[in-house]
Amino acid sequence: MTTIYHIDINGGLVTFHHARAPRVADEWDAQNAKQYFAKRRMTKPSAIVVRGWPFEKMYLTHGNETNGAAVAWA
Repeated sequence: MTTIYHIDINGGLVTFHHARAPRVADEWDAQNAKQYFAKRRMTKPSAIVVRGWPFEKMYLTHGNETNGAAVAWA
């Protein structure tokens, strides 16, 4: 099962404070970025490639790469 990571970016410092395995029955959970943003009626942003984390790409939901929020899947 896929794990969703909720990521905070503060002053360029990337931290993920919440990770969980999504429940299939929960309409707000999604197995990938396309489903996640489609269910929220948002345009899927471009992926930001990262290294050294349990995920390979993250997608900004708010703010920018220096100060914002993002989600990722692994």
